[in-house]
Amino acid sequence: MLIFLTGMRIGECVTLKWIDVDFEKKLLHIRRIEEKVPDCDKSYTSLSNYHYDIYEGKVKDGADGFGPRTIILTDNAIYILNLLKDYYKDVGIHSEWLFVSKRYGKMHERAVDMKIRKLCGDIGTVTKSTHKIRATYISLLASENVSWARIAKQVGHKQVTTTMNYYFHDGKRIIFR
Repeated sequence: MLIFLTGMRIGECVTLKWIDVDFEKKLLHIRRIEEKVPDCDKSYTSLSNYHYDIYEGKVKDGADGFGPRTIILTDNAIYILNLLKDYYKDVGIHSEWLFVSKRYGKMHERAVDMKIRKLCGDIGTVTKSTHKIRATYISLLASENVSWARIAKQVGHKQVTTTMNYYFHDGKRIIFR
């Protein structure tokens, strides 16, 4: 739900810490991103496994715009964050991370993506990736005539054209390329 309400990348979402949330000012500080990185064998010819790296506080090479930014939280986003905080308190989870499981600790983006896919299957809807949730957020902002510059800033694109190249408004509906 938080991705639907903020347009964050999944890798940004799973690296949120409670210190990143300013409940009073309704702001969320995006400071880090997680990325799945393939491991190679010694000859670097085949991929055998992968691990997760967390990039913090700077633009990652090749990314369009990941870097520290502050995004605005809606009342609904604040409500969801408070529900999460209350749930963790009730079940005895104490963690600096927002998204954890009692059994495995900090969640990785793959675990969240798999959970979303399972939930889609459970309710009988079309299964979509977390990136499609981000696209929906951008599309909704565009359909409400939010400026492309504001949308790009909120979702962390360095270039407005990056946002416009993937999502654009034809006056009636959002069209995905």
